[in-house]
Amino acid sequence: MKKILKFLFLFLFFIFSLIYLFPKENLYFFVEKKLQNYKIVISNETINFNLSGVVLKNFDLYYDGIKIAKVESLNIKYSLFDFDKIQLSSQSKELGSLKGVFDLIKLKLDVALLPKKDLKDKYSSLLKQFKMKNGAYLYEYKL
Repeated sequence: MKKILKFLFLFLFFIFSLIYLFPKENLYFFVEKKLQNYKIVISNETINFNLSGVVLKNFDLYYDGIKIAKVESLNIKYSLFDFDKIQLSSQSKELGSLKGVFDLIKLKLDVALLPKKDLKDKYSSLLKQFKMKNGAYLYEYKL
C-alpha cells in the first residue's frame, strides 16, 4: 500500500512539475508562428508568463494585413485538473469580451463573443461567421 501511494505521489508530482515548468515562451512563439499560416498576426504585445499560462496585453490583431482590433488583454490559462483544455478570455474596447476553450484532444476551438453595440455595424461580415445565441455570438472551429 505504501508503494502504491508513493508511486501515485511521485507520478502526480512529475505531471505537476512537467506542466508548470514547461517552456511557455517557446510554446507561445510556436503558436504565434502557426497563426501566421492562417494570416493572423499579433504585434506590439506585452507578454507576461506565469505558472498557469500567458497574459498578453495591449496588442494589435491583424488578419490578412488588415488591423482588426486593439486588444487590451488576452489570458491563456491551463489547469492540471483539466489538462486537455486551454481557457481563453479577452477584453477589447473595439470588440467586447471573449471567452473560449481550445480542446487539445479534439483540436476544437469554441468561442463566445459578447460584442460592443457598434460592433454589429462595423464588423457585420465578421459576425456572419458566428451563430447568435442568448445575446452572444458563438463560433466553433475544428482543426
